[in-house]
Amino acid sequence: MGVVDELYNLEQEKVKLSQWLTRILGVDATATTSQRMMENFQLVRADVREFVQQVTADGFESAAAGKAKILTGCSVAKVLYGVPSTQFPSQKWRTSPFWGKYTSLPFWELVKMVSLALPKRGTDQDSS
Repeated sequence: MGVVDELYNLEQEKVKLSQWLTRILGVDATATTSQRMMENFQLVRADVREFVQQVTADGFESAAAGKAKILTGCSVAKVLYGVPSTQFPSQKWRTSPFWGKYTSLPFWELVKMVSLALPKRGTDQDSS
């Protein structure tokens, strides 16, 4: 396969990913907006993976009777948006590098991105 063919295939993959993100997030996007969404998703996905690793490595438990916390798209998005919750109180988490990192994104768009980026239960986090 020549260089031109490889570039064409990469462009096709970029278009497919862009269309997929547009469809999943429910946004009618221009090429520039679509590119920005794709870049945002890649950043959010990387931060979600790092956040999950940090939380699980710390043996993170709920204040309610020591129950293990279940990470949902909304609960993790709240941290990334800087919104306190019972699972992630601001007193403990506001010093985290993740706290309020994505306030420039619409909150519900961030929730959708985080939900897609969270590893599914029973699967390996590194696969994707």
